[in-house]
Amino acid sequence: MKHIGYIVLGCAFTFLTLCDARAYQLVEDIPNLVQNAASEVKNYAEYVQSVSNQVTQAMQNLNSAATQVETQKYAAQINGIHAQMNALTGTTNLTGQRAAVQQLSNANDAARVQEASRQQEMQERATDLQNEANGFSALIGGGTNP
Repeated sequence: MKHIGYIVLGCAFTFLTLCDARAYQLVEDIPNLVQNAASEVKNYAEYVQSVSNQVTQAMQNLNSAATQVETQKYAAQINGIHAQMNALTGTTNLTGQRAAVQQLSNANDAARVQEASRQQEMQERATDLQNEANGFSALIGGGTNP
């Protein structure tokens, strides 16, 4: 997880060198999003560890249930625990995906800025060449190029 965080931070610093940081403040969110994802994974691991005993106890109770009411009760308890685990799994996955999507969005923004910069440089070079051609044309006594 640290390696991914360093890659993401490296991309963020590269991005900051390409454009104005005030215009793209979303870059600052990537370290926070990575930290949130790591925190969610840690919370999930702690939750799974804490409910494993609950699931074991509920399964033992379900297996030893003497009546249909007890069976329904313990089955519902197990289903509730599994539903909570599924919800937390979904939340954990979404948190990680947010960080990945934000990193891709920032990389896309950086590429757009770089392409706009390249286009501007090409336009400036074409203008400079045209001005040089006009200057040389005037120097040797020819007409001016439009």
